Amino acid sequence: MAIPENFLALLSHPNPALAIKFSHDADEEPIVVGIRNILGSKQEKAGHHYIESINKDGIIDSFSDFYDRYDGGGLFSPYGNPNVKQKPLIQLVPAIHIREFTSQYEPGGDKAWIMDYNKTKTIYRDGHKWIAFAQVVEGPSCLCMFITGENAGGVFFAEPEPHFNTLKPIAKNFNAFLERIAKDPAALLRIIRAYVTVKQRNDDNFGYLATSYLPNATDILSVIPENKSLWKRIFR
Repeated sequence: MAIPENFLALLSHPNPALAIKFSHDADEEPIVVGIRNILGSKQEKAGHHYIESINKDGIIDSFSDFYDRYDGGGLFSPYGNPNVKQKPLIQLVPAIHIREFTSQYEPGGDKAWIMDYNKTKTIYRDGHKWIAFAQVVEGPSCLCMFITGENAGGVFFAEPEPHFNTLKPIAKNFNAFLERIAKDPAALLRIIRAYVTVKQRNDDNFGYLATSYLPNATDILSVIPENKSLWKRIFR
């Protein structure tokens, strides 16, 4: 399966950025931060063999095809100011590490509680196979994909809040997931609560959510350091 054209177009945007806010207050002036998308290239043989081993029925062909071209990487990584944490908002795990990453959420793993202390525990514990393939910011939230069962091929978001539904569907397959990212990056980042960490003047860290995505913010980014009313209010 070919990688969706709109996602490839997203990767080619010349100077992308996110407008972020601490709250959804209409009067709050957003901060604009530049972002980079850095994707892996050559897949190690062990990683290729692993993905082949879990894709015997072609259920995750689109995932396999993507990893043949891009072996993991970091999407929407802020940059440009030391007070904004430069951590990818979506960290795609290299194929060779997916098995180990997934094991953290399986019984006995140090993040198993995310699945176990939730109303939908049985979805992840009833014998169907799934993998965790991406970390959201610094975790422990993650993106998962089922390999077998009625949800096979589907991408889901798992988060560490017992009162939320762990089985939060994101897309019916991996290509649909990429298309959803490309269609409205900011909306997808809000759904998975991918916060941009901003250090304010009191040295406390605050999580800001994306309000919009800018494919080319060259002009905006070039003047932000001179915007004293905004810059001094937020940063030291």
